[in-house]
Amino acid sequence: MEWSDDAIVLSVRPHGETSAIVEALTRALDCALVASDDLVSQARTELDSAEAVFRPLMAQAPQTIRGLEQPIAVWTQARAEE
Repeated sequence: MEWSDDAIVLSVRPHGETSAIVEALTRALDCALVASDDLVSQARTELDSAEAVFRPLMAQAPQTIRGLEQPIAVWTQARAEE
């Protein structure tokens, strides 16, 4: 199965193996997309007239990330129905 979509990157910070972290979280949470609460908050600020964009996102319990002192709040988007 392959999945692709258009996206806009709003922010980038160095954090080791980011792709491996995102891949592990999407697998662990069984979802199509994972975004940090910081990213979603910033996107909401910058895209204030596009609230519909955020409707598919669901807040999840904070996730523990190796190398970070505190768990981070994340949002997910469900996988598309096949």
